[in-house]
Amino acid sequence: MPSSTVENYLKQIYLEQQPLAGGELVPMGRLAVAMAVTPGTATTMIKALAEANLVTYEPRTGVRLTRPGEQLALHVLRRHRLVELFLVKVLGLEWSEVHDEAEHLEHAVSDKVRNQDAAIQLAISLDTDQNRELTWKFIQNNWDEVKKEFTPEMGSVLVGATSAFCSEQARDDVSQFFSTHKVPAADQTLKHSIERINGCIELRNLQEPNLRSWLQTQSRSHSDSAH
Repeated sequence: MPSSTVENYLKQIYLEQQPLAGGELVPMGRLAVAMAVTPGTATTMIKALAEANLVTYEPRTGVRLTRPGEQLALHVLRRHRLVELFLVKVLGLEWSEVHDEAEHLEHAVSDKVRNQDAAIQLAISLDTDQNRELTWKFIQNNWDEVKKEFTPEMGSVLVGATSAFCSEQARDDVSQFFSTHKVPAADQTLKHSIERINGCIELRNLQEPNLRSWLQTQSRSHSDSAH
């Protein structure tokens, strides 16, 4: 298993590569600054990663991930996202609080949890507006297969991700589904999810009249301007 230092270097190289053109190398000076180390320290680590076929290194030029290095970096990033989801959806922390905690905890996730890629992707999709409804329907329609893919810990994360819903219908659907499809050790997480959905519904109901009034005012203003 790679050390946390190796994983951090691979993750940072991956992030530095994203704005670059295909095949362009990450400058060593930029990488050293991002890792908060001296250029010599960064070079020593990169040479070791190159020997392990995790990066391509050109002296005095830069570095880029190989295919195996990229796969490992993506795996670390998925674990980071999983830890963030767990801290927010299960422990109730705010998104603004969890990044630094996840930086430490992503390396301590057990092998059993590390292999939960399918379940991780479902939890992440539940947390995104554009995929939420489709993902929820998939989970409901394929529950017998889905539940085989996660540990109790990952099950709690999946249940916690449903807190992103914000309607009475979705709340009732989530509550009914998990009352008949039990997830081990997730009762408290489900309770928190329902509470968060209720809070979102209440906030939306309070804001809707003001939003409607503002839109009507804007509509009249634009109409008057047109004349």
